[in-house]
Order: sequence, then structure tokens, then C-alpha cells
Amino acid sequence: MFKTLYFYEPGSLNPQAIKLAQHPEVSLAIWRRPALPELVSFLQVYVLAGGADICFESSLDQLDQTVINALIQAGASRDPDWVLLHAEIAKLGQVFAALTSARAMRIELNIVTGPHCTRFHADYNLSRLLCTYVGPGTQWTSHKNVNWSQGDTPARVLGVYDESRVQQLECFEVAWLKGRLHHDVQGYGQVHRSPDLPIGQPFRILLKFDQI
Repeated sequence: MFKTLYFYEPGSLNPQAIKLAQHPEVSLAIWRRPALPELVSFLQVYVLAGGADICFESSLDQLDQTVINALIQAGASRDPDWVLLHAEIAKLGQVFAALTSARAMRIELNIVTGPHCTRFHADYNLSRLLCTYVGPGTQWTSHKNVNWSQGDTPARVLGVYDESRVQQLECFEVAWLKGRLHHDVQGYGQVHRSPDLPIGQPFRILLKFDQI
């Protein structure tokens, strides 16, 4: 019923790919891209030094400056690693705006240290952009593998039929998930869950964009 679309080429976060991701039959679009080791190292140091979640809202026309202000509040300096983080958030914010035509968005850089949305579910939103930098990525499965309740409006996610068909995002992959309120997915939405933290992995770090 709904499809997943992959983009493999470097630099594929472009207008042509965005147009393909907006197709009504696509519920999940994934851009595969190489990791930036310097950003991973910086974020790990940030967390281990006591850094907290960074959460803020921004209009599209003020996105660049709002990101700067939010990072300054989190302790940013002119260090190249902070500049790199700013560029990453601002770039993905522009991508999210192009995908959704959103004029405003909520942006969260989350440090997850315990159980968090570990049951399969579809979000009650229009759409969400996710990227994991440290730790295991978000898990997802196809629409056909979901056991949906019958007779409920909207249908509830009861579970999945085959756990072996559950897939997982890699670090630095960018994923756009259409939610239950998106007109393309008829109240269902892309089903996903947060992974459990493996032994020896004290946290995961992910970036999230939502329309507001």
C-alpha cells in the first residue's frame, strides 16, 4: 500500500529527490549519507561533559539565526565543531521545509538515556524528519508487516507479524516519515519505534524536526 524510497548518492538531498519523496505512495524516504566522524566525536564529548537536550522552535525565514541562538544558549563558541553542528541543523531544517512547505518547525537534538517510544507506533502528526548521530537508529517496518486493529478509527498498531522484517536506520541516515495526519497515508502513518539501548551504550543522540 505504501512504499519506502531510498536515496544512495552523495548530495542526493536535492529538489529532485524531495519531489520523489512527496509522492502519495511514499510513506518513508531515507537518504543514505556518510558519517562525519568529527561531529560524532563532538556530540559524544558534549553529552559526557553534561550537555543537555537542545529544543527550540523557529520560523523558516529566521531558521539560520534561531539555530545560532539556540546553540549559544547550549554553550556554543566559534569552535569549528559548533560551526559544523550549526550547518548540519540548518541544512536539514531547509530540507524539512522543502519537503513539507512548513513555515515553522520544532527542532530537538535529543539525548536519549532510557526507554523511549519502544513500542511500534505511527505518530499523530503531519510528518517528522529524523537523523541519529550516536547509538542505534530508529527501527521501522513496512505497512504490510503491521498488524492493524480492525474497526477502529483510526486503526491502532497491535504489533508486527514478522520481527525479522523490521529494519533499522543507520547513523547519519536522514529519514522523513509521514504521520497519521498526512493526507497521503489515510490515517495510518509510517510505523516505527525507538530501539533499546544495547549494553555498554549509555545514550543515543538524534535530531528531530516537526511541523508546528
